[in-house]
Amino acid sequence: MSRLLPSLFSHLTGARLYLALSAEGIAIVQQSSGFKKQLIKQQYVSNNQAKNSANWQSIVNQLDDSLSQLKPAKNTLVTVVLSSDFVRYLILPVQQIAMNFAEKTAYVQAAYREIYGAAADSWQIKCHDSAPHQSTLAVATDSQLIVALSQLMAKHQLNLHSVQPYLMTAFNGLMPQIAQKNGYLVLLENTKLQLVQLQNGICQQLRTVSCHDDWQLDLQQAIQRETVLNEHAENRVLVYAPAHKNTSLKPMQGFTIEKIGEKIGLKNGLSNRPKNELINDAHFALLEAVI
Repeated sequence: MSRLLPSLFSHLTGARLYLALSAEGIAIVQQSSGFKKQLIKQQYVSNNQAKNSANWQSIVNQLDDSLSQLKPAKNTLVTVVLSSDFVRYLILPVQQIAMNFAEKTAYVQAAYREIYGAAADSWQIKCHDSAPHQSTLAVATDSQLIVALSQLMAKHQLNLHSVQPYLMTAFNGLMPQIAQKNGYLVLLENTKLQLVQLQNGICQQLRTVSCHDDWQLDLQQAIQRETVLNEHAENRVLVYAPAHKNTSLKPMQGFTIEKIGEKIGLKNGLSNRPKNELINDAHFALLEAVI
């Protein structure tokens, strides 16, 4: 127990660095050490190359340059959130045959190979250890991206605390508000909408669609398409759009639409910033659920 105390104390009081990586660029939030967290720096670095969701190498190179300029303290804890540009999600339906976790993992890997071919062999694939009667949410990320991030943090003497797909981060943060809910959960990223069909708070289907400045029109069209494909869909739409907290949602005929996520806020309560100020800019919205 005595050996654990210094590590726990360091985790609670150490400096923190939060990074959101997308094809558009890198959002960086740096916190001071100590129990009373202070915002040291908030910065967005735009991708200086053509926006290509498969080209994470350019983003990692830019992150290397940014860390060299930022010079965070040694052993700073780093949390990385990945946009859907760098993650492939898959929801597997309920299986009639009971499987242990190892068997389910092998099944998920086979499902990715069936859809994406040999490219899936180079991905890091993980799945939720759901109950036998529930569908399974899986995520896949290029394993070389994870390796590159680990090597980069080691180069700058930083502590890579976690690498989290945005969907999983937001879903976990929203869990108290979506538990037992039926309908659609909509997560707004910079240029994408994640549409998750919920049944009793469990993911049943997932679709990613592109969106533009008028993202609410894109949302309405996407929901309309979903209802055509799924005649048994519920008419509730729960929208998590942290960069648009002050934007009123347009009514959708035949649907009940509402915003959620107001209770996520800034977990660590940065003392020199009003609550939620960090996420007023869409670039930093991906970090709301982890800060």
